[in-house]
Amino acid sequence: MPEDIPVFAPLWTDLSDFVRTGAVATTWEIYKEMCHITGEFGRCLKDSRDLILMEVGDGSWDSLTYIRHYKRMQQQYHQFLSEYAHLGSKKTIGLKDLTIISLAKTLALPVVSMEVSALPSPTKRRIPDICSAENVLHLTFNEFLRIEGIGS
Repeated sequence: MPEDIPVFAPLWTDLSDFVRTGAVATTWEIYKEMCHITGEFGRCLKDSRDLILMEVGDGSWDSLTYIRHYKRMQQQYHQFLSEYAHLGSKKTIGLKDLTIISLAKTLALPVVSMEVSALPSPTKRRIPDICSAENVLHLTFNEFLRIEGIGS
């Protein structure tokens, strides 16, 4: 849904407006990835850095609980982490993914990704799998748009 195609432009404008409400939160690791998004929406994300980026040590949110969740998840899901297993396989969850799940759990927000479950694999986990195990709502981008009424 490229924003330079006129029919999709209003969707990206609505999404930018949503970001500016402060309802979006991200970790540094994921924010750096988001900065690769181009166009007006990419510019909105960069301009909204102070609004969406939840930095550890910032007293405006419970970063200590976030750190506890993250450390626990690193231990609990260690065997599935791409950095430690599967020779760096991209087909399983990575440490960056755990940051956003830990943040979502801390803030009681959903995680939005385009990943699908790896289950019933005995050796791999994806974002939706860990979200489910952690009682964190996982939404695809399209589900998120529908729930928030963005673009309608």
